[in-house]
Amino acid sequence: MRHFIQGRLPKQIHTLFSGLDYYFHDIKNDILSMKCVMHERPFPRFHLYIRRFENGTELDLHIDQEHPHKNGNHEEEWAYEGPIIKKELKRILKHITYLREQPVAFTMQSKKSFFKILMSR
Repeated sequence: MRHFIQGRLPKQIHTLFSGLDYYFHDIKNDILSMKCVMHERPFPRFHLYIRRFENGTELDLHIDQEHPHKNGNHEEEWAYEGPIIKKELKRILKHITYLREQPVAFTMQSKKSFFKILMSR
């Protein structure tokens, strides 16, 4: 299931999605791939492709029922649509919306070293 998010994401991609238990999987052709296991075993799992554009980010989510080398399910429609995928995408979008609504904390960096600041008092 694909979804396009307008604008910038509220955090770096790895930080944002690690908060949702997604972990780096691969990068091919400027498309980041992350995975999230549903249980203690490696499969089934959510597989998320993230592609950045100038005006936003595209998410492409599906389920890997088993390892692709063992008759994977990439040809199956249910792996890309349905209530489980919709629920997970809703969870991701809710997390992104929540982070966008949080105030941004800025810290001022002094050009002086700590020692110079201490000695100037």
